[in-house]
Amino acid sequence: MIKKIISVKGIGKFDQNFRALELKKFNIIYGENGRGKSTISAILRSLCSGDPGHILERQTLGSSSNQEVRVEIDKLGIAIFKDNRWNKLAQSLEIFDSWFIHNNVYSGTHIDIDHRMNLHEFVIGEEGVGYAKQIDECEIELKLISKDISENERMLNNHASRADLDVSNFINLIEEPDIDIDHQIENKIMEIDILKKAAEITKKPSMDFTSFPRISRSKLEDLLATTLTEISKDAEKNTLDHINRHMDYKDEAWIQKGVEYIKDDKCPFCGQTVFGSELIKAYQSYFDNRYILLKQEINTFYNEIKNDLSERNLSTIYKIIISNNSLAEYWNQYIDFEYNTIDLDLIRDNWDLLRSRIDKYFLNKILNPLEPQELKSDILVPFRLHNFDIERINEYNSLIKEINIAIESKKKSVELDDLSKKQNELKVLNAKKIRFDKDIRILCKDHELLIEKKKQLTDQKKTARAGLDQYTIDVFERYESKINAYLEECGAEFRIDQIRTGYRGKRPSVSYLLSINETQVDPSNSETHAPSFKNTLSDGDKSTLAFIFFLSKLENDPNLHDKIIVFDDPISSLDSNRKNFTQQQILNLAQKCKQIIILSHDLKFTRDVYNDISGEVCTLIIKRSKSNSIIEKWDLETEARGDYFKNYDTIYDYINNGPLDDNHKREVAKTIRLVLEGYYRIKFPKDFGSKEWLGELLKKINKANESEPLFSMKDDYLELKAINDYSKKFHHDQNPGADLTPNDAELKSFATRTIKLIND
Repeated sequence: MIKKIISVKGIGKFDQNFRALELKKFNIIYGENGRGKSTISAILRSLCSGDPGHILERQTLGSSSNQEVRVEIDKLGIAIFKDNRWNKLAQSLEIFDSWFIHNNVYSGTHIDIDHRMNLHEFVIGEEGVGYAKQIDECEIELKLISKDISENERMLNNHASRADLDVSNFINLIEEPDIDIDHQIENKIMEIDILKKAAEITKKPSMDFTSFPRISRSKLEDLLATTLTEISKDAEKNTLDHINRHMDYKDEAWIQKGVEYIKDDKCPFCGQTVFGSELIKAYQSYFDNRYILLKQEINTFYNEIKNDLSERNLSTIYKIIISNNSLAEYWNQYIDFEYNTIDLDLIRDNWDLLRSRIDKYFLNKILNPLEPQELKSDILVPFRLHNFDIERINEYNSLIKEINIAIESKKKSVELDDLSKKQNELKVLNAKKIRFDKDIRILCKDHELLIEKKKQLTDQKKTARAGLDQYTIDVFERYESKINAYLEECGAEFRIDQIRTGYRGKRPSVSYLLSINETQVDPSNSETHAPSFKNTLSDGDKSTLAFIFFLSKLENDPNLHDKIIVFDDPISSLDSNRKNFTQQQILNLAQKCKQIIILSHDLKFTRDVYNDISGEVCTLIIKRSKSNSIIEKWDLETEARGDYFKNYDTIYDYINNGPLDDNHKREVAKTIRLVLEGYYRIKFPKDFGSKEWLGELLKKINKANESEPLFSMKDDYLELKAINDYSKKFHHDQNPGADLTPNDAELKSFATRTIKLIND
């Protein structure tokens, strides 16, 4: 039992002004959040485990004091923490706090392997840890023997690599006695030389790609739409009419040449004047250079298209695809691939259709160069079909590329098939020549002995693990049964199933399932949107489960009577039913253990526990002292007197059970202000007088500076003002119409906000 906390210096909120505290069997320490309750818990955890980290991480900020703690413990003497270590430990401590939850049960919303390993160690207790220690010792020896094996294999690997084998296969080579290994190697080399001749499959060609002409529709549109506005239609018509009446189309070039020789308006043939001749003017306009160039451009582009869409090009495509069809049939015997050929009849139809439509447009343009033409549906559709064919050919070529890669791979594998078999046989022969050298035989023998030793240690570890497994089965059966009894008692709507030991990690771990509505849920499930610890339990359920894990282990502890049990804020996130359950379990434990220490920020909880305790109780309060904290004796019995707790219960019962009638609702509305005034008189006894109203407290909070206690209430100012404004409507001293009946929904909202303000 801890008799006295003598001194605490340089840790958290406790520095120079710590006063020695004498403890009793049952101890209640009240303190607001942030005053130092968790620091006391951390000091006691360090005292139990010997881990200085719990204290070192709480160095008092801005203090030059060396960290030091002195605790007097019954039968142990004074335990001192100094120079980052304890001179003696109190290992009979069991502590339930946020550290226990976050390290043994869950962090935030998830459970990881460290939680399950720590919980396993906590549950199995000292005897189970003894089994685990045997496993750890085997693990240490196995690490050492594995290191020796690695060094041995490193040396063997230098020789195995010469044989192009891994160490395992190198060691396991079988010696053939009375065999001339050198002669065997020579014969194998000859066999390999014979196999290096090329086979038919390596000569068979891969498949060919095919190309497909791409006709520029935009260029065709531009050319067909081209005209020369300076050249009259009449000139063109008169010239062509004259040629048709008196000559044939071949004579057009002759006339063109003659026009070039006209000088000074005289005919180059007869010398007569041609001045004013309408026919000569038509000739000169018709044979203008731009007109000639346009006709040349039309003919040139037409010839290019006829070449692209020639029968020769189409025949080439036919030959390639027909050849590929044959090759595909051949290669499919050796390679698994899907080959989709091209529909040549469809290609032919689309090809001919486009070619015929283009011919039609070009022939018309050649006959009427100055007549602009627009592409219509009769050619636009063939163009689209042609583009579809281009896409099909591109997809076909992509397929051919993939198939050719597979063909080349197959050629290489075929080339190496039988050859690789013989080469592997040669490799084995060369490896045996190295393996059965005298010095290497010794290394291999050492490896065999090390492996045997490792096997023995592994068997010992398995035996120890089997012992631990059997022990944990017995423990976990009792543990699971007790957990579920507690869960049922506190009204939880889930159960625990299949508590097991696992070995997925450095140490044994515990696994279990949640049973909710007869459905099993793996709490460690990390799959997105899958049922897990994160999304199937409320915050209250999670806190309750952690508390029950702790309780169940203690209930099965044969040394419970010697235990010092510490609870740091055990009712966080709990509803009234589970708070009552928690209170009752703590009281039950008090009858069975050596000592109980409760740290809490909840006035009602401390009052309720205090009222139900039979026997002597030490009640203490952690208070602010300038920038630090001190712990003083606290007359909880006196604090519990008066109307505060009665008013608190009135509001609390209304929230949970609803109103009895309109008078009851008016009573609750009035009580809201009274309970807040009672609470803040206890919290700020020197700043809020017994005759002052809540409105006056609000004024003081609004004016408070950082050095004053009421400054800490700044964040709650607006919420407190809103609640006060609501409640004062129902007091005659502040509102003549105070007899009005509150709206139940609104009243419940403000009542809930009031309790939350107090509990937070």
